[in-house]
Amino acid sequence: MKRITYEIIRWIGIGLTAIFAIISAACAYLLICNATGMEAPALGPWRMYVVLSDSMVPTMRTGDAIITRETAAEKLEVGDVITFRAFESETIVTHRITAKEKTAAGHEFRTKGDNNNAEDGFVTAESRIIGRQAAVVRGLGRLVEAVGERPYMVAVPVLMAMAFQFLLGVLERKLRPAKESTEVDSK
Repeated sequence: MKRITYEIIRWIGIGLTAIFAIISAACAYLLICNATGMEAPALGPWRMYVVLSDSMVPTMRTGDAIITRETAAEKLEVGDVITFRAFESETIVTHRITAKEKTAAGHEFRTKGDNNNAEDGFVTAESRIIGRQAAVVRGLGRLVEAVGERPYMVAVPVLMAMAFQFLLGVLERKLRPAKESTEVDSK
């Protein structure tokens, strides 16, 4: 029984250490993005943005993170949630497509926030679209903002991982099964 408990704690420790390592790496990445002025954290065709308004409630709320994936305009459909640069500005907006039209210049899209009473007052050209919603992570935007405003926050998961590893080491030593003796009594 002691051996099984030891193995369970050991594997829990390995798993949680991996989680802390991933969180630490993500925080460091967000810090680098903030320090270098990157537009948005990107990994290949995926980008992450922090939701700053409740225009898309209940789909997403202020403080959530939206992960978008670059998508060809031909594949976008009415009902898709897209992230784009608003007409004549560099403001990043995430709204739902309400209409799609093919023009000589390419596709144009009408959009509307789920929580808004009216469509946006402009048409968005396909060249201004950043990507289609791939996922929404509740509350992650708050972490992103905290790391951007307080760089020392990167140290928190690292310190937590170190403390956790120390405690697990103590617990493992107490539960570690004794090594079986290979010596044979000569009596």
